[in-house]
Amino acid sequence: DNLSGINKAHGYGVGDRILERMGILMRAYFRQHDWVARYSEDTIAVLLPETTPADALTLAERTRKMVEERLTFRDYRTDQRAVVTVSVAVTSARALEGEPIDHVRFIAEAEAALERAKVGGRNRVECVEIAPRLVSIEEATRLLNTTIEGIETLVAEGRLDTVNAGRHVRLERKAVEALAAQGL
Repeated sequence: DNLSGINKAHGYGVGDRILERMGILMRAYFRQHDWVARYSEDTIAVLLPETTPADALTLAERTRKMVEERLTFRDYRTDQRAVVTVSVAVTSARALEGEPIDHVRFIAEAEAALERAKVGGRNRVECVEIAPRLVSIEEATRLLNTTIEGIETLVAEGRLDTVNAGRHVRLERKAVEALAAQGL
């Protein structure tokens, strides 16, 4: 948080050391198959494959606390201790077979969540889950509280359109959710 302010107040060398220590701390904290990389000037991205959103949220909160507790520096001019904090965005995306994750939307959602964490007071975690654009027929039956025959009727009436996704037939999530909101 506030790396540009730290750089202005204490010099770019301090900011560089903080980033270096942050990278070392993060690389040691996460699993070997997780990806930890500098994403932009003041942002580190961590990709956690095969991790549930709940587990990612827990890890994010632990990381936030760990940085606050362990990553500090002393201003050599005043000998005062300065605490370093991080704002964290946890972004998760589910995908169905045959449907790729929209990476542009994923990055935009992550950046928006990070901005919310910063605007909301910094040193906090924001979470966003991205649902697939398409739903399976089975999921649609649950969302609409109907049967497969009910879905077939909605398709025949033109109230739902099918989408071929690889070898699967899917339905647009927005259309299914709109019908569910109407109580159908």
